[in-house]
Amino acid sequence: MRDVLEVLAKLPPSCLVWESGQGYIIHRGVAGRHEYPVASEMAVVLWNYEHNVSPEQVAAMQAGSQFGWESAGADLAVPQGNTTYVYSAPLQVMLSVNANHEEDAAKVAAQSLEKFVEYMQGTSQDHVITVVRDGKLDLIEEQKHA
Repeated sequence: MRDVLEVLAKLPPSCLVWESGQGYIIHRGVAGRHEYPVASEMAVVLWNYEHNVSPEQVAAMQAGSQFGWESAGADLAVPQGNTTYVYSAPLQVMLSVNANHEEDAAKVAAQSLEKFVEYMQGTSQDHVITVVRDGKLDLIEEQKHA
């Protein structure tokens, strides 16, 4: 078990981060972050430099504010590597299509599924979502309408 007080003692009182075109301040030992009026990412870097906050400390502060101050990411004593972690989560998608014939419904369902996959795929600075379509569409229920 990590001693949170030891972890916090190695961190600065606060640091600035720049995300999505906005500056934020993180306070040591406090969950979350708060908007901070700063004009640019360069201003954030300069603020941290002027306050003797290293990039490693900024990363630890971000991890602590997001995942808890007892997390490994908040602890400067734990080596932090540039590691990619890949997780797999089973996903089931059910599509309901109104059509006159099953063949027409299958075409619409396939098109809708492709649009869904395209929508779900995404990349940002810290994550990539990849949707893998495995197998064919299975008709699981047919409901007749009057």
